[in-house]
Order: sequence, then structure tokens, then C-alpha cells
Amino acid sequence: MIGAFWNIRSLNKIDILECLTNFIDNNSLDFVGIQETKKESFNQVFFDSVGNNFNWNFLPACGTAGCILVGLRNTKFNILRWDIKQFCVSAFVSNVRDNFSWRLITVYGSAYEKHKHEFLEELHMVLDEWEGPTLLGGDFNLIRDATKKNNGNINYHWSDAFNEWINHWGLVELKNPNRSYTWSNNQEHLIMAVLDRVFTTTDLEAQYPLINVKGASRLGSDHVPLLVNFGTNQEKKPFLFRFEKWWLEQEGFLDIVKKCWESLCHHTDPLERWQFKLRSLRRKLEGWSLNLNSELKKKKHALLEESDVLYVFSEENNLDDGERARLQ
Repeated sequence: MIGAFWNIRSLNKIDILECLTNFIDNNSLDFVGIQETKKESFNQVFFDSVGNNFNWNFLPACGTAGCILVGLRNTKFNILRWDIKQFCVSAFVSNVRDNFSWRLITVYGSAYEKHKHEFLEELHMVLDEWEGPTLLGGDFNLIRDATKKNNGNINYHWSDAFNEWINHWGLVELKNPNRSYTWSNNQEHLIMAVLDRVFTTTDLEAQYPLINVKGASRLGSDHVPLLVNFGTNQEKKPFLFRFEKWWLEQEGFLDIVKKCWESLCHHTDPLERWQFKLRSLRRKLEGWSLNLNSELKKKKHALLEESDVLYVFSEENNLDDGERARLQ
């Protein structure tokens, strides 16, 4: 099982929606907890475009701020019930594979001082309500200690309160090994901090001892997505052929169609000739598209790798104008 928590910084743009869809598909995610979508409502068309084999629920935004969107793949989980509060969305689930029951909590902590006490009170309440196996993650908007912010300037009152909550409930933090920070203000005077975290209860960790977290590429957000891998074997999906509209604009596509349509065919019945040529075209396009997608993935991987290098470099160094432009 693989899931993710990500502060996406708005889902009101088409390109960001496409980023989320690709993020789910490329990482073969079984669940996702998205924060700060800035949407007050969602419709079924939206859910189908992101993942039509997911069960979705959400905490609405207040105006243009906040919102949590949670989705779980319906072939992997049975939803027992949902619990939506002011700062978090909880999904009580059982795994289809082994009937193991646990709880997924996605949080989005307030960035405002006046609401941080309410947020921490709610965190205590949700853990007090159910003692079963729990995975909890998201953007807490709280910092554990001064080393988790590049300028060391933190509010120790909230830091102590956050750590007290962690210790009180005996939570285990799943550390992100490939990022020093999870958020950046993307400004000339760079500020970075660890705002996004994943915690687990000891009974969930005992069930999945290989569970781990790693940071993914930011993909247009100022937060690093956190991928959670439960350490269980993933079944490889069979390849399904699907025609893509953008192929029409690719060099060589029309030549393949022309060649297949003009190829010799021993069938005399018009319908059989049509089917024969379609099958031939499909076989040719399968190989052509695999090569095309491979090249595009290499280019995308190179861009993401460059972004990651610049982001990690910026954690301890100042970027020049050209590097900042590349990063954005």
C-alpha cells in the first residue's frame, strides 16, 4: 500500500488538477490526503477526473482558505465511517486484502496564532476518541524545534505544546530522510521549515514494520508531498492500451496510420478488413507510444531531478536569479 499527504496550495487551476491526477497515477497511490485545496465544494465530475475508483470526502474551505480532500482506492479499502472536524478528516477503514482495521487522519493546522490552541485541542480529542491503529499526517503548521527552520526563529510555546501532544499519545514520527525541510516561501530571503509530518501509533507500526516516508518533488506547490509506503508488495498492473488525443500532434503518428491503412490485407469482407487494419494499427501504436512515453518520462524525470537538486541546494545556500527562476 502506498499513500501520500500533500499541501497542494489550491486546486482551482487546471494545471494543478492535472498535477494531482498524474501524481496519483505515477505513484500508484492507494490513498491521498490533500490539504489547502481552497475549494468550498466538489462534484462527482471532479472526483471522476481525479480518480473514479476512489472513495472521496472533504472538509470545505472557509472562503478561499483551507480545505482537506481525502480519497481511498475502493479496491483496497472498505470505508467503515468518516469523521470530519474543524482541522482534520478521519477515515475508518478495513483493508480488502486482510480485513485489518485502522484509521487514516489528514490534518491541516491553522497558520494563525489565534487558532493553534483549538487545533491542538482537536488533535488530543481525535486520538482520545479511538485507541485503534492510526496513521496521521499533513501540514501541521507547527515546528518541533529550532533546527526544523532554517533561521531558527520559532515560537517555543507552540513547539512545546506540539511535542507534548506527540509524547502524550506515544506517537512515532516517520521521518522524511531525503528532505531537510518540507516548506519554502520561495522568496529572495528564503525561509524554510518542516511543517509537514507523518505520525503513526505503535500498533500500526507493529502491523507494518517496514512502513516508511519519503519526500517527492514539489510539482508547483511550496510544500513537499510526503509518500507513505507500508512496505507491502504491490501487484503490478497489466498494461492497457488507450488512445491519447495528444498523439495526433506528435511527429510520425500520421505516417504510422497511413502505413497501416495501406498495408496488404487478405480479407475480402469490408468489416473484417476494417478490424484487421485496426488491430494492426493498435499493435504499431502500442510499441510507438511506449517509446514516446519513455522519452517523455526521461525528460520529466530530468526536470524533476533538477528541481530536487536546486531545492536541496537552497536549503543551505542562496540561489541566484536564474536558479530561482528554474526552481519556480
